[in-house]
Amino acid sequence: MASCFHDLGLTGWLGLIPFGGGVLVGLTTSLVPLPPEVATPLVTFGPLAFTVPVIICLGFIPGQGKMNRFGPPSGQESPAEVF
Repeated sequence: MASCFHDLGLTGWLGLIPFGGGVLVGLTTSLVPLPPEVATPLVTFGPLAFTVPVIICLGFIPGQGKMNRFGPPSGQESPAEVF
């Protein structure tokens, strides 16, 4: 996932967004007393609110296709690797 963000010229740390969303939802439901009819869908579908947009962005936004600060795009060799 980090290499996909690097292809977009973004930091790979953004790959932690889905994980952070799941932790945030888990902490919220454990710290705030919620009735089961609210807590169950929140725990089930809440992390998807963070995960799905990241996957969609990585799947549909094309990479830069050129060298950026993270190196060459995936699937291309850098000049240093050729020699």
